[in-house]
Amino acid sequence: MRRRPSWRYWRIGLALIGLAAAAWTWNQTAGPLWTALAAAPVLPALILGRLRDPDAERILQRRHRAEYLLNGGDHEGEAYYLLIRAQHLMLVPREDEEVRRALEIPRIARILVDGEPYVPVYVSEAKDPPVQAEAPLVDSVSQMELQLDDGQTLVFRYQDAFAKHLAETAAHGVYSVREGLRRPQPAEFARVSG
Repeated sequence: MRRRPSWRYWRIGLALIGLAAAAWTWNQTAGPLWTALAAAPVLPALILGRLRDPDAERILQRRHRAEYLLNGGDHEGEAYYLLIRAQHLMLVPREDEEVRRALEIPRIARILVDGEPYVPVYVSEAKDPPVQAEAPLVDSVSQMELQLDDGQTLVFRYQDAFAKHLAETAAHGVYSVREGLRRPQPAEFARVSG
């Protein structure tokens, strides 16, 4: 139940019930102990926030009919997902999950990771996946930049122990789709009548 969007209304309801019960018992001069007990529903209303649905990202991806969902990190002070559908890259804030901006992937002229042009790494040459270090670099920061053909630059900032890995993963996803769109599509075979 705490995963549903309606949970916030349940929290408000619990808080109002607790406050109303506390006010009623206080007016009945029941004493501080009974007033505190009557106000008990306020505590879970304050403490029990909404839980994130473990399938939220899959649901978001299906809702926007996207082939790929990438971690967009922080863009202009807000956490984003990057969704790819056909030749469009959609920027979706994690909070409201509505498309804030969409752009055509072929318009991306350059992809940079930490200021350097992104160079794809094939799986056979890839490093081991990230593991939790004994002393993780919690303050580690990395960024991916998408430079568009009109000179605009979109910057996505990642900050945690796996910042570099997240930036490279997002860059690789965008790069792979862009390169796939640049390749000439195979022409349909014409039927030769004879």
